[in-house]
Amino acid sequence: MIGSAAPSDDGTTGRPWVTTPGWPFAETSWVLDAQTRRVYRVGINEALDTDEPFDTHFDTERSLPLSQRLEVFAETLLLLLSNMRDGIITPTLWTSLPTDYFGQPSRRSTKGAPQTNDEQCAAILEILSQYPKHSTTFLLLMASLTRMIGETAGALHEARAKKVDASPGFGGLIRRMTAEAPESLGARRATLQRRYAEVFANVVVHDNGMESVQGRGGQEEDEKKELLEIFLRTDG
Repeated sequence: MIGSAAPSDDGTTGRPWVTTPGWPFAETSWVLDAQTRRVYRVGINEALDTDEPFDTHFDTERSLPLSQRLEVFAETLLLLLSNMRDGIITPTLWTSLPTDYFGQPSRRSTKGAPQTNDEQCAAILEILSQYPKHSTTFLLLMASLTRMIGETAGALHEARAKKVDASPGFGGLIRRMTAEAPESLGARRATLQRRYAEVFANVVVHDNGMESVQGRGGQEEDEKKELLEIFLRTDG
């Protein structure tokens, strides 16, 4: 569970989820070198193939921190998704999503185009439902990432709030009185949603390098990210 590492006086040391939005999926946040991660990934794959506990494939003598183990699992998931032949959102499925399902409301001006986030979800799901296996996998992944975002945003919010509350004396009182609504939980979630979408966009949506389609005007990359953000957004 997120939040078990010992914090420093600013509540961040030992907590990569505090210092690096996108952890544990952002490659720039990983601590282990590539060769070490590769060794552990082999173990994870063997555990998956043989239905053995993952712990049997981690070096107990080295006592790899749980946060670093999670990074290895995250990389394994990203590689698995990247290597899927057609992806969760296949090229055919991707091109079937109308361009006016994305972008700013002003761009979604076509009659009947979804306007709210809920309407976007419903419209996209109607198309995804034609591919049940892909739709189910996509929704399970989005649900898992949404839960991680909620836990991470909550842990970060708590760490920063404790820092302000712990400030002693008159100075601490002033800081507590003037503290910006320690960046709202909703704002933290939005930051994480955006970063997760950036990391997962091209491993979830496979377009086989096709040129701009359906009048997207070269906006495919932004639309891939938005597709994920639509399903990662939560009220708050």
